[in-house]
Amino acid sequence: MEHQASAAPSRPPRAKPAPDADRNPLQRPWWFAALAVIQALIGLGLIAQPRQPTLASLLTAAVALSLSFDNAVIACGRQLEHGRWLAPLGNCRYLLHIVVTPMLLPLSVMIGKASGVGFGTEIVAVSWLVSATWISANWWVCFRNLELRMIAEGRVIFQKNNNRKGQPWIDLPYVLLTIMILIIGGLSSSAGIRQALLSGGIAMLLSEFLAERWGRSFSNLGEMVLLGCLVYAVGQI
Repeated sequence: MEHQASAAPSRPPRAKPAPDADRNPLQRPWWFAALAVIQALIGLGLIAQPRQPTLASLLTAAVALSLSFDNAVIACGRQLEHGRWLAPLGNCRYLLHIVVTPMLLPLSVMIGKASGVGFGTEIVAVSWLVSATWISANWWVCFRNLELRMIAEGRVIFQKNNNRKGQPWIDLPYVLLTIMILIIGGLSSSAGIRQALLSGGIAMLLSEFLAERWGRSFSNLGEMVLLGCLVYAVGQI
């Protein structure tokens, strides 16, 4: 039996899904496809805007297009699995994630600087240095040890990193980033930016909590809300 199992074509083992994902009506391909289209339009709109794009708007566009790609791969997961494209595109998803997500730090600091938080040029420079260090650490610790496992939640499938050896702290920077966004929002002298950043940060924390039980659709919804809040904030500076 062991010989027969080893001779069969290898397929990635499935990871444990969120317990109530099957009961979540949003855990469907159409939901992730809709998010992908909206985020792609936001990203392209920021790049093609009539006025000269700022660094902050270009960073926001990069975040939007990265999220769009992530949602598009999840939306087409079953079709990609049949064509053996799910695993390589899963690697691309994680590569974009480890590169683009740390850029939210200097983006948030730039928004804070422009909205009266009191950040100087030195703080902005430090945020870029921390972001670059974070990207390097992500690549060295996470991407080099990427161990993708197929996970089925509701009617969608996607790849998830299952390698947690030596990485119990890997999610900590993302939690700290969300807290930083909330702090910058709370200190902002602009009422609109303050409400936007606080709403986006709270949405991210709440959506991650809901995603543990109800599936990835809530996590990606929280990312969509945060993106919308960042677009608004960038438009105000």
